Amino acid sequence: MYNRNEVNRKLIEILRILSEQTEPVGARFIARKLRDRGYPLDERTVRYHLRLLDERGSPETWATMGELSRKRV
Repeated sequence: MYNRNEVNRKLIEILRILSEQTEPVGARFIARKLRDRGYPLDERTVRYHLRLLDERGSPETWATMGELSRKRV
C-alpha cells in the first residue's frame, strides 16, 4: 500500500544525493546511490520519484526524461 512517509523519505534522500553533485546526473546514478544507502529502487522508480518532485514544483531542480539538472540561480 502507498505510504506517504516512506515516499517522502525517498524524495528527501534523492534531494540529498542531488545536492552532493556538481554535474547533472541520471536515474541510473541516483538508483545506485540510493541502493548504497539502503533504498533498493530501480531506475524506473527513481524516474517516478523525480516526476513527483517536478510536480511538486521543486524550486531548484527539475526532471527531464530521467536526467536531472541543477538550476543555477
